[in-house]
Amino acid sequence: MRTSTHRAILALLLLYGFPLSGFALDAVGRDGTHTTIVIPDGPVGNLHYDKSGVALYAAQELQYHIRESTGVTVPIKRESEKPSGKGLIYLGACQQTKTSGIATDDLVPNACIIKLVDGDLFLVGDNNSGVFGYDATHGPWTIALYPTRIGTRFSVYEFLEEHMAVKWLWPGKSGEVIPKYTDIQVRRWDSTWRPPLISVNLGDNPYQVNIFETARWSSPEALDTYLFNQAVWQRRHRLAQSADLFLSHCFKYYWNEYGQKHPEFFNLLPDGTRRADPLYPDGHGHPSHTSMCVSEPGLWKTIVEKWAATRTPGNPFIKLGENDNPGMCTCSNCLAWDESDEPDSERLARPKEAHAKGDWKWFHALSSLPDRYAKFYLAVQKEAEKIDPNATVMGFGYANFTDPPRKTKLNDRVIIVYVPSFMFPFTKEKLEREHRQWDSWGETGASLLLRPNYSLQLHSMPLFFARRFGTDFQSLTGRGLTATAFDSLTGQWSTQGPNLYMLARLQPQPKKPVLEILEEYYGGFRAAKDAVREYFHHWEVVSESITDAKIDEAVANHGTPNPTFGSLVYAHAFFTPAVMHQGRALITRAQVASQGDPLIAKRVAFLERGLRRAELTLAAQASFRACQQNQTDATFPAAVRELDSYRRSVDTKDADNVSWVYWFEGRRWGRQQVYKSSD
Repeated sequence: MRTSTHRAILALLLLYGFPLSGFALDAVGRDGTHTTIVIPDGPVGNLHYDKSGVALYAAQELQYHIRESTGVTVPIKRESEKPSGKGLIYLGACQQTKTSGIATDDLVPNACIIKLVDGDLFLVGDNNSGVFGYDATHGPWTIALYPTRIGTRFSVYEFLEEHMAVKWLWPGKSGEVIPKYTDIQVRRWDSTWRPPLISVNLGDNPYQVNIFETARWSSPEALDTYLFNQAVWQRRHRLAQSADLFLSHCFKYYWNEYGQKHPEFFNLLPDGTRRADPLYPDGHGHPSHTSMCVSEPGLWKTIVEKWAATRTPGNPFIKLGENDNPGMCTCSNCLAWDESDEPDSERLARPKEAHAKGDWKWFHALSSLPDRYAKFYLAVQKEAEKIDPNATVMGFGYANFTDPPRKTKLNDRVIIVYVPSFMFPFTKEKLEREHRQWDSWGETGASLLLRPNYSLQLHSMPLFFARRFGTDFQSLTGRGLTATAFDSLTGQWSTQGPNLYMLARLQPQPKKPVLEILEEYYGGFRAAKDAVREYFHHWEVVSESITDAKIDEAVANHGTPNPTFGSLVYAHAFFTPAVMHQGRALITRAQVASQGDPLIAKRVAFLERGLRRAELTLAAQASFRACQQNQTDATFPAAVRELDSYRRSVDTKDADNVSWVYWFEGRRWGRQQVYKSSD
């Protein structure tokens, strides 16, 4: 029998984490001895779909990071081939996992358990097979569109972060921060990690790589490597959709299918026609930019019929994302749904007058339309309930229906995908208005998904908003935030890395202090961390100086109706030669500080190449402005070709998304003409 003294000593050992025989696990010993990673029996199968494949990939990730840290390769064995005795690491649904009383049946999607039981370490999570088990680490490379449940992989990443202090600053090997250890011991562990959000989606959408062929990547292999590394980086940060909550613009092809047969499905413009508005600058009359007549019952029934014919088991979501334009219908039924205090005839007079004068902003005179869209969501939900009582609709709070409805109440089977109505720069006034709108949407009874456009600004410039974004995001997580969908993951890692790192770190751990996350990033530069911190502080000061008034002034002579892609027009007003020169001096200081440490020198070189790309982009845009003013293309083609050549020369070294910037520039520059002029 143990005495009270023995019990006290045991308690102290457990409290302070001293190794106990029969309890601790030596993953790697100081003498090079090591454990074995055990995965479930069964055929390897398709690594993207089966549960065994999830465990195998998780095991390979654990093996890789331990080897990079200690130099020791821990073997991976199937359970039937495992060595005898204790001190093993079990991944996934092994028989020993069940024997040890560890069950995953009650875990929420993508949750995981890490537990040390009598000297064995168990890393296990919620996995499944089929479409929702799709891994997407190996192609297709775009993971934004695929729900996935790979909790066992997430248990490995939780272990690597919490026990080995591993960090992944950006995609690719140079962004991996893997501390060196002589041994790895686990003395106590019993924890469950649950995703704080139902779904996390960074929009690495296909359009980012569907651009002009001759001027993007140096080779198809360079593109594949980038996309592979980006997908791995997202998974390592435990970013995944547990359910299919990706909402896009759902009616882009309705005109082609129903325009002739059912014109009543589409907006009635002020001129009395039902068609895409030819004045709208983004669409220029393209059918995909026709908004819907959401008060039309025939439209509701058609939507539900299409959903019923294609829905998959366990997927109750009906997606009602309006096309990428404001609501434009001026029919009497839609106007009556708006809950306006003004007579409909008077409301209609102003849009008619503005449209007749050719003012593309005529729809502003309709004011805000959230009640009509809220009623649309409820109408479709009611129709779908006849088929499935759990039917749940998803719709935007977007454009001229971003404001919350005045009178219409919703329910938790309506998911509002809220798109804040502002872009960078962040200001106190904008954020306060966003919070009021957010809270008001929550008061309707709907579930809320945040889908901002924050990251779409300023091309590849060294824009810094990590601190403001982090603080704002944390404020929303305590006020009804259930899921996210960011548009988009632009992949400008070398210039906007802290923003992207902040975005990734907060979503699985929303309570993590913002300053701590920034220090994690800077700490990855070791001896150069102070210089790198100063470098990004410089860009934060520059970014904080940007105001909407200054933007308006900068675009006065080079205006564009598109607030997103117009930011290339005004970048030079803030990233001036003096500002860029100071940034160059600061990155040189970081290069000096990194001397003698090849890995850190490589990381600083990564930042320097981003700065160089930004410098060349500004030079090309300056030539573009000069060509516009002088009506000549003498300098512009050469400047663009120099920029493209530099990008191709470094794209196998870097993690930056070249496709994104080409697509962005294509809205302004007309790159095809550049290359045609050089033939």
